[in-house]
Amino acid sequence: DTPDVCWENPDLDPLYRKVNTFLELKPRVDLLNSRVEVVRELLSVLSDELHSKHASRLEEIIIWLITVEILIEMVKDIVPLANQWVQKQLSQ
Repeated sequence: DTPDVCWENPDLDPLYRKVNTFLELKPRVDLLNSRVEVVRELLSVLSDELHSKHASRLEEIIIWLITVEILIEMVKDIVPLANQWVQKQLSQ
């Protein structure tokens, strides 16, 4: 793209084109754009991986909480039965 300066001063346009050609700006810009795209994709992959790890960790926590809740409920059911059994054994 031609810079605004060249639009404002048309006599600078030939100079800009020569400098652009001499410095090979188009291939360099394309190379930089491709590298930036690679970095963007890498950051996207890393972000997805972090999100996935976080989600997996939350799932593990939920599973452990459910397990603890089941164990607590089992203990709440077993303790009265055990007390009844002990009292029955003592009364015999």
